[in-house]
This record gives sequence, structure tokens and C-alpha cells, in this order.
Amino acid sequence: MNLPITTRVAKARVGLTPPEGMEISMNADGSGGAVPERNSSPAKQMDNDRSKRRFARAEKVANKGKKAVDEGRDNKADRLLKRAARIEDRAIRTEEYENNYKPRNRKGVM
Repeated sequence: MNLPITTRVAKARVGLTPPEGMEISMNADGSGGAVPERNSSPAKQMDNDRSKRRFARAEKVANKGKKAVDEGRDNKADRLLKRAARIEDRAIRTEEYENNYKPRNRKGVM
């Protein structure tokens, strides 16, 4: 039975470490700098500006709703002002989460 090349290479490299000072680069031709020891994902980092962006978005939608009130478009105004309230509530919850956020220490976990 023939194993896929990726499986054979993975089995051959088990337990091997690169020589001292050897860097694995981002690109195949060696350009792009060294690959970091620990690649921290941007998705797992806390973004403290998220709540500020949500507050700004809520304000923007509320301004559209206020403009609709001035124009006498009641249905549109109700829809936009309710939407702005929902966005603002979400921004408040996000701000509370950001203030209480404590990253977990994952070193001892297997």
C-alpha cells in the first residue's frame, strides 16, 4: 500500500529539530523573514477598539433615523432608531466584556 507523500514526510520528520540557527522562512525562496516561534492569531487577541467602533456605528444609524423623523418618514425612522438601539446595546455588552477580559494561560493545558 502506498502512503501519500505528505504522510511519509510527516512520519520521517517525527522528533527531528532544525540545526541551531537555522530559520524557516515565510516563502520558499527564503524571503519574508523567519517564521515566529509562536504564531498568535489576530482572531484570538482582544481588540479594545471594537466597542468604540460599534458606538460610532450606532451613532451613525441614529443620525439616519433622526433625519428620517425630520422628513416625516415614520416607519423608516422607527426601524433605524430601533436598529441603533440594538447596536448600542451590543456595544455596551462588548465594552463590559473588554473590561473584564482575562486571557487564559494555555501552557499547562494539553
